[in-house]
Amino acid sequence: MSLSHNQDEIRQWASLYALNALTPSESAAFKAHLNAGCSICEAEVRSFDGVMHDIALASTQTPPTQLRSRVLETASRAASIRFSKNGLLIVGSNDSPWQASNIPGIQCRTLFDDASRKYSTYLVRMDPGTVYPSHRHADLEEVYVLQGDLLVEGYVMRSGDYCRAEVGTIHGEVRTESGCVLFALGSQQNEILPAT
Repeated sequence: MSLSHNQDEIRQWASLYALNALTPSESAAFKAHLNAGCSICEAEVRSFDGVMHDIALASTQTPPTQLRSRVLETASRAASIRFSKNGLLIVGSNDSPWQASNIPGIQCRTLFDDASRKYSTYLVRMDPGTVYPSHRHADLEEVYVLQGDLLVEGYVMRSGDYCRAEVGTIHGEVRTESGCVLFALGSQQNEILPAT
């Protein structure tokens, strides 16, 4: 195994190694890399080991199910990163499962979370007949229909159609008749509005 000593790459491998989240072959390769005497990676693994030990000692109660699910989802997403170097990120979207959303009939695959902006890039799958409630956009939202149909403000979008919603705009209910898959970029802070 050859690491470029890019800090992000080192942290990614070290954290996954400390969490025992690498595949057996990746784990063996990273262990061999450590055994070859890479002091930088070794120090990073020790720092993660220490944090994990402190967390284990500090925990006096069982974490809520939702927290456990979010941690496992984050670890799964980290494992789907195929390449991360010099500001370039490649994610294997098929490596992570679809995750149920808070809206029945909608599943998502998060491709990237921008924590500082609270903005995400993701794939969305809506089952036939699913309705997404009216909502206000906290940031720019872009949606590209990959397959199926999506009814937005009385317009039926189909495969290849694109929708852009500016900050502060409001959608009424969005629905699909036959189901759809969307590529979307949007805020994690959109406001769901009460039904009228």
